[in-house]
Amino acid sequence: MAIKTILKNKVFTNNRLRPTGYQFPVGGLPPRLEGYEYGSGYTTASGGTESTSGPVKTSTFTGSSSWTVSAISQTPLFEYLAVGGGAAGGAGPAGGGGGGGGQVRYGFTDSVVQTYTITIGAGSAYSQGDTPANGGNTSIGPGIIAQGGGGGGNPGVGASLGTGGGGNGSGSSAGGIAAATGPTTFGFNGGAGSPNGGGGGGGAGSAGAVGVAPLAGAGGSGFISTISGSPVVYGAGGAGAPNGIGGNAPVGGGPGNGQVGGSANPTSYGSGSGGGSGGGYSGAAVAGIVIIRWKYQ
Repeated sequence: MAIKTILKNKVFTNNRLRPTGYQFPVGGLPPRLEGYEYGSGYTTASGGTESTSGPVKTSTFTGSSSWTVSAISQTPLFEYLAVGGGAAGGAGPAGGGGGGGGQVRYGFTDSVVQTYTITIGAGSAYSQGDTPANGGNTSIGPGIIAQGGGGGGNPGVGASLGTGGGGNGSGSSAGGIAAATGPTTFGFNGGAGSPNGGGGGGGAGSAGAVGVAPLAGAGGSGFISTISGSPVVYGAGGAGAPNGIGGNAPVGGGPGNGQVGGSANPTSYGSGSGGGSGGGYSGAAVAGIVIIRWKYQ
């Protein structure tokens, strides 16, 4: 489905143009323009947890459900944010990799009268011992898919390749590779690890850092959006765990610790957890989210 945006009443497809004065940095803060960016006309829709600000409504989904567009006037657009589930970090005897943050999909598309199935991808559970962590699960928004983050590896076993999103950190080999990105898709690779320092999980805002013993790699930053009405971090990577000093956790992501890895911030949807070491556990990752915003009058 083509992504459309408005600039001085002209429509551009499959790019990142927005109204005059708009700045769209990778992982950045889209400003709230209250109706101007939603095209001409309006959308009548329902589903999820709804809130209203002026002429605009927002539906938030933290559990699987549906969103129904029952009527449209002229040629309106709706804004969307979909985040895949975050991945758990690895837990190895000498340092596990951080879990990747879920892939973030953000943009605008046409309003069409139909019912959309919304699926929220779960974050993966913690890992223990020499088993690499599982990846996060896929979220499905209105006509879009946001893949889950890749699970963190450990020194004894190579990094598990996640389905996409932020990729994954590794305790001993190359970091995981993120799914393909583009103008509306955000996710970065995980950092490589050394034998005694796990790499950081990739985030939706930047790649995970390389672990260099005795230091573990920091997790990649998340994507910051104001679609909910205030700045929130989504899809941050978890920090690697060390056989020494743990990696730094980005805002939202879990820290890497000497034995039990830190869990991701539960309000930073789609964020990965930190790795563990010394035969301990990694932390818990966070499920994804879908948010839709449209002009209703």
